[in-house]
Amino acid sequence: MTSQRGKGIALVLSASALWGATGPLTKILRLHGFGLTDILSWRYLIGCVSLVICSRLLPTPPDLRIDRRRFFGALVLALSILGVNAAFTWSNFFTTVANAQALTFTAPLFASVLAWLLLRERIRATHLVALGIGFSGVCLLAFSSYAGTAGPPTAISPNLPL
Repeated sequence: MTSQRGKGIALVLSASALWGATGPLTKILRLHGFGLTDILSWRYLIGCVSLVICSRLLPTPPDLRIDRRRFFGALVLALSILGVNAAFTWSNFFTTVANAQALTFTAPLFASVLAWLLLRERIRATHLVALGIGFSGVCLLAFSSYAGTAGPPTAISPNLPL
C-alpha cells in the first residue's frame, strides 16, 4: 500500500507542477495573439492526440464500452473539466498568474466539502488545520494587489484587484 501512496503523491505533485506551468504559458500565448478559444482548442486537440498515443502504449487499452449511465457521468465530468480549463485560462487574461494560481488553490476547500457531502468522507482536524493555513496563504497572494505589492499593471498582466 505504501508504494501506491507514494505513486499517488508523485502523480499529484507532477500534475501540480504541470498545472502551475499553464498560467505562464497562457500569458505567453496571449502575448502572441491567441484568444480563449484558440488556447482551449489547441489544448484539447493536443490532449486528444496525446490520449490516443498513450492508450496505444499502455498494456491495457481503455474500455470504450459505454452505456447511458456511464455516458452521463463521463459527460458531466468532461463539461466540468472544460469549465475549469476555460475559467482558469480566461482568468489569466485579467489578472496576474500568481492571483489566478492562488485562487485555484482554494480547490482543496471545495474538494473537502464535496467529498464530505457526496462521499461521506471524514475530514480530520489535521485536514482542517492544513486547509486553514492554505486558505490564509491564498488570501495573502490574492489580496497582495491591494497592498501595492503585486507590481504595476501591464498589457499582458493587468493585475486587476479582486
